[in-house]
Amino acid sequence: MKRISEKQILIAFFDILGTSQLLNTGEFHKVYDYYSDMIKLCNDNYTPITVCNPLFGKRELLGDLNGVMADLADFDTPYHIINYDLSHAFFSDTFLLWIEIDSFLRPLIGGFLEKCSIVFCEALKRGIPLRGTISVGASIMDEENHIFLGKPLAEAAKAEPHQKWLGITIGKSIVDSIEQFHPMDMEYLLPFCNHLKYDSDPLLSNFVLDWFTYWNNNEDADAQKIIESMNTEIAFDNYYKNTLLYVMASKQRYAI
Repeated sequence: MKRISEKQILIAFFDILGTSQLLNTGEFHKVYDYYSDMIKLCNDNYTPITVCNPLFGKRELLGDLNGVMADLADFDTPYHIINYDLSHAFFSDTFLLWIEIDSFLRPLIGGFLEKCSIVFCEALKRGIPLRGTISVGASIMDEENHIFLGKPLAEAAKAEPHQKWLGITIGKSIVDSIEQFHPMDMEYLLPFCNHLKYDSDPLLSNFVLDWFTYWNNNEDADAQKIIESMNTEIAFDNYYKNTLLYVMASKQRYAI
């Protein structure tokens, strides 16, 4: 068997809440249709990622390059857009989305966050409650043999049940690796921690995926009404209330 080497990945771990309820009501076909659409989304679209140009501003340092090489170096452009393949794995009520990244290029994560927002919004439109985590790190992602191993997977899986809401939280691994988010990434990031089960969570940051930004720009339906209509089990009442608190916090970004 061919040995798969570990690679640096940016990964989103999604879990469907209340799967037993969906199965008991015969709505698992709704999940199947959603998964089918998300696989099509992954296969038909690249994920545009902005990466830093390591040669930006270094014309004087490398001024001896000939004309052709200098043009290729593109000293005056700080960023480039690279289209990444979006990989996926689906099993039961859990699924993964990830891209391989090159830490040398210091990629921004906004393009991936936008894809995750689309995935979350498509689930919400179908009344499917998602909860999850986005992490980064070295992993072995052997799609052929369905073997997935790595620290970011462990972080995301362990952190997912630490949240009381419908939404996606940014893992500590991302905050630790990036140190400071780029302003272009902040379009899909929001400081929010009302949903965390622990005051100081060792696996989760105080940033969440601001999926409502995508919803606000692309959907006409009232997200708040959809969330309220999904709140049918008393055991998850606080989860939906925390989700509505997040929507209110996100709306405040546009009220300024």
